[in-house]
Amino acid sequence: MTNRKPFTNNLRIPLFDRLVDTRDETQKKMGGDLLSAYDKSAFKESIRIALQRLLNTRCSVTVDVYLEKDLTVIDYGIPDISNLFSLGHDGRQTAAEIITVAINAFEPRLKDPKVVVEKTKDSALEANVDAALFLAGDKEHVSFPTIRLSMEKSSV
Repeated sequence: MTNRKPFTNNLRIPLFDRLVDTRDETQKKMGGDLLSAYDKSAFKESIRIALQRLLNTRCSVTVDVYLEKDLTVIDYGIPDISNLFSLGHDGRQTAAEIITVAINAFEPRLKDPKVVVEKTKDSALEANVDAALFLAGDKEHVSFPTIRLSMEKSSV
């Protein structure tokens, strides 16, 4: 006999989403407050936004240090990866490894992420993330295609 909780259609809204109301006026008029629960679709959108925030925040450590150290909240984000893309395929693989490390460290809702980084036609960079998401004890495959990466050298 299993002790799994039955899945409900409502999931608790993450703390950051409750602290920072990023809904536009249309979404606010559609109902629901920030203390209510998300449905599965809104929960996944919350993760997509968190990934966008994580991958477009720069930390101050170098790529080599980032890949070797135990990350803490001070290391939130990813290092500047703009110079990796002159290395071609190897640079994109290193960027994918960095993003995988960041997701494992700072996005606990996702497990076993697989990341592919591509250069777009307009020379921008995009990350495609596939991972497992556990909801009420059930494992579900999720995909977050085309997370655009900023090449600005800003930091936290």
